[in-house]
Amino acid sequence: GGRQTYRSLTGGQDLPYSSDSIVDTKCYSCEDTDDEAANYYSKNNGKYYDADGNEIEAEVKETCTELYEASGKCEEKLSWYGFSGNSNACTYIEGIKITRSDGLIIRGRANSNKVASAFISLFGLCFVGLGSYVYYLKTKLDRGTLNLNN
Repeated sequence: GGRQTYRSLTGGQDLPYSSDSIVDTKCYSCEDTDDEAANYYSKNNGKYYDADGNEIEAEVKETCTELYEASGKCEEKLSWYGFSGNSNACTYIEGIKITRSDGLIIRGRANSNKVASAFISLFGLCFVGLGSYVYYLKTKLDRGTLNLNN
């Protein structure tokens, strides 16, 4: 396979990421807290406080903001008070269903195409018919004998 070929081409080195996945499955927090804010984090209610005891908001990491802005969203039911939701990906999201238990993407029931179904049936019948005709001709040739002694 690929591991043995790579090993032979590189003089015995192992193929990178052949035993460990290159994709990290850990969850990372999008809260961007500096060390000062982390000192005043209250574990009881999950809020941040400054040195004077005033509640402060945690900032969002730039990476998370960029990922969110680039991601497909369906916010058509979130438009209120002048907020116009992004509904560019509603059709795509509606077309797929994700099961979180095993991570497989399961699509909804596909609509059958009647023309394609008719052609598949026609080709299937032709295949069976031609196969039967070939068998008929073969058995007819097998029964006949040819006398070449005369």
